[in-house]
Amino acid sequence: MYGYMGKVLRVDLTGEKITEEPLEEEIAKQYIGGAGLAAKIIYDEVGPDVDPLSPENRLVFVVGPFQGTNIPWSGRHDIACRSPLTGIWAEGSSGGFFGNAFKRSGYDAIIFQGKASKPVYLYVNDGETEIKDAERLWGKDAYETEESLKKELGDKVRVACIGKGGENMVKFAGVMSDMGRTTGRSGIGCVMGSKNLKAVAVRGTKKVEAADPEKLSALVRGMVRANRAWAMEPPFANYGTSIWLDLFNDFGDVPFKYWTLGGGSDLTSLGGLKMAEEILTGNYHCYGCPIGCGREVKVTSPAKYAVEGSGPEYETLTAFGPLCMIDDLAAIAKVNDICNRYGIDTIETGSLVAFSMHCYDKGWITREDTDGLDLIWGNADAAIALVEKIAKREGFGNTLADGLKPAAEKIGHGSSKIIMHVKGQAFPMHDPRAMPGTAINYGTSERGACHLHGASIIAEYGLGSLSPFSLKNTPKKFSLEGEPAMIKASQDVADVFDSLVQCKFSAPGITMQFVVTPSLQAVLLSALTGWDVNVKDLLKCGERMFNLKRLFNVRCGVTREDDMIPEMVPVKGGSKGYVPKGEELEEAINEYYELRGWDNDGVPTKEKLMELGIS
Repeated sequence: MYGYMGKVLRVDLTGEKITEEPLEEEIAKQYIGGAGLAAKIIYDEVGPDVDPLSPENRLVFVVGPFQGTNIPWSGRHDIACRSPLTGIWAEGSSGGFFGNAFKRSGYDAIIFQGKASKPVYLYVNDGETEIKDAERLWGKDAYETEESLKKELGDKVRVACIGKGGENMVKFAGVMSDMGRTTGRSGIGCVMGSKNLKAVAVRGTKKVEAADPEKLSALVRGMVRANRAWAMEPPFANYGTSIWLDLFNDFGDVPFKYWTLGGGSDLTSLGGLKMAEEILTGNYHCYGCPIGCGREVKVTSPAKYAVEGSGPEYETLTAFGPLCMIDDLAAIAKVNDICNRYGIDTIETGSLVAFSMHCYDKGWITREDTDGLDLIWGNADAAIALVEKIAKREGFGNTLADGLKPAAEKIGHGSSKIIMHVKGQAFPMHDPRAMPGTAINYGTSERGACHLHGASIIAEYGLGSLSPFSLKNTPKKFSLEGEPAMIKASQDVADVFDSLVQCKFSAPGITMQFVVTPSLQAVLLSALTGWDVNVKDLLKCGERMFNLKRLFNVRCGVTREDDMIPEMVPVKGGSKGYVPKGEELEEAINEYYELRGWDNDGVPTKEKLMELGIS
């Protein structure tokens, strides 16, 4: 199989047994790889009665056909399972160098099942595999674990591991790799911890063969030349995703004070421009990436916030900044480092800290409840201390470590009515009141509230044709008209990206770099595999994957009610008091279901499944 290694590794941690299985070409054609292949595996093997933290849950590490090649923006890998946070589909995608080494070690996927009797890690070295003791690593943070394994196995080894958050089964723990890259959302690291699996270490030198290497090389050279031509104004290279904080605030897209204030508020010490001026030391490139959006930072003063290494991105800056009303860049860089080391999702963690501050402000919790922490708005030191408690499941931190819904149920006082989540997963830092299509996207995303499985930002604000620095002059709309079709299409495209696996920052208009479209991806995939793939075939694959994940969620109990975002209060500022809700939102969901070929409760119809070839 050109473009694939043709092998799936199955690791039974309970029986300490490792077996190889072939990757069937027909399955690869239907689901491509990455999250699509993981969806097929998990749908077939994880029933609705399987507890996410039981040995019967599957944890699937997976790559796609583009990994191990020189196709730009392919330095990624996916991990999937049933989520302990939401109880439904969970997947995460991460950049760095782990995915390339994983693919070249000889496998397209690794399926973990069972539970080890003691902490272990898996070592894959050019097709040679071994389950190894990890008791000495248990208790180490993610950075220490990676450094220790590289010292033991060699610098060319790439490591994906959990920190104490995963060990303590914090339900939004992620999996860390490459000293700061993360598959952060949905609690994948929690499942890894439940299996006593501390790390996966890979080393690979095997070659990924292409069906038409000359054509593929020519296509890649053309992409590189076109990228250079487009990169006259590269905001992502210079500022990373943190530039969104500068640009989207006036739009009303940046949430403040746990969603009680809209964008347009003052940001005196935050954002990409300020980061570049004060703490930025360089940028970080994933494998095969011409952009380099990763941030490298250094803070020396004050000493309590001293940190050097991977810096915060937009979601982290906003979750711990405006959402918590913390106006201190050094403090946010520090809390980002703490979350990375413990291996916990910064969106979920920042949301929980902000929610706690809101409850504290309301008088629903006091210092007696918070172990003495003064959780007033903007208290950076209290926020950092609370993050430590969450990761360690200590005191009030243990109240929060299972996520927003359980925390609100424990706190009471009607706090369940103010949590911003879908299916138990916290809102990312983009506001549906400013970007209306986000209400549909958050509601219907396969893994709960998610900004990466649909592109309402691009379509609503014309980023495909405008420089990001001209956003302030872009007209806005406040309605859901036309949004269902756009969200449906962009979700299918997102699943294509997550199956190839390719970074979405190469997608139209995101970075003002060269635009990677499904049409180009179809040509690349054809040259790589020798298949005759056109853009319609590729988008049908995306739709097939999305529907299979929906079937998994329906089987887990998801209904129409779960596709509705919580009631949001109108706010002043960039969103001008607009809220997508009520009859308008219900009608938009109806239209979305009809476009999807689902019934009125959000269940894919038999006709749609037959059309997509899902038995």
